[in-house]
Amino acid sequence: MSRAWQTMLMMPLLCASSVLRAADKPPVVPESSGINSFAAPFLNEHCLRCHGPDEAKGGLRLSYFLWSTMRDETLFALAHSGELHQPDVLRAQVERMLQHPKAKAFTENFTGQWLSLRDINATTPDKALYPEFEEMLERSSVQETQLFFDELLKENLSVRNFIDSDFAMLNGRLASELFKSK
Repeated sequence: MSRAWQTMLMMPLLCASSVLRAADKPPVVPESSGINSFAAPFLNEHCLRCHGPDEAKGGLRLSYFLWSTMRDETLFALAHSGELHQPDVLRAQVERMLQHPKAKAFTENFTGQWLSLRDINATTPDKALYPEFEEMLERSSVQETQLFFDELLKENLSVRNFIDSDFAMLNGRLASELFKSK
C-alpha cells in the first residue's frame, strides 16, 4: 500500500488512543497485520467526514491536514471538479502530497500534538539528577520520535512497534547517552 494511505490509516489509530483505552477489551492486532489493517475501519467511520474529499472543502481540508497550508492548483481543480471523490484520484493525491517537502509538517504537527512533543521544553530536568542533559539531547529526542513515527508510516509497520520495537532512530549524541556505561 502507498505511503499516503499508510499515513491516512495510521492517524486515526493514534488520534483515537483515548477511545482505545476506554474500550472494555483492548483491540487484538494480529502479529502479521500492518498498521493499515488495524486503523482502516476507524478512518472510514470517523476521519473521512472531516478530512474527506467533498468538492470545495475536501481539497482544502486535505491540504491543511497534510501540509498545514493552502492547497495547490492541482488539488483545487480536482476538488472543484468532483474528481477527488474517486478513490484512485484521492489515493494518488495523498501520495503526491506526502512526497512533497510540505508533508514534513504532518509528522511534526501530529507527533507534536499526540505525544506533546511541542511541550518538551516546558520543564528542564534537574541538573543535579541529569548533569548530562543539554539542548542537543532534547532536540535529538524529539527528532528520534518523529523519525520513528515516519518510519512506521513509510514502511507500514505494525502498531506493536510502539510497544516493542527492534529498531530505533538515533544520532550519535542520543546513542551515546542511551548506551553509555553507568
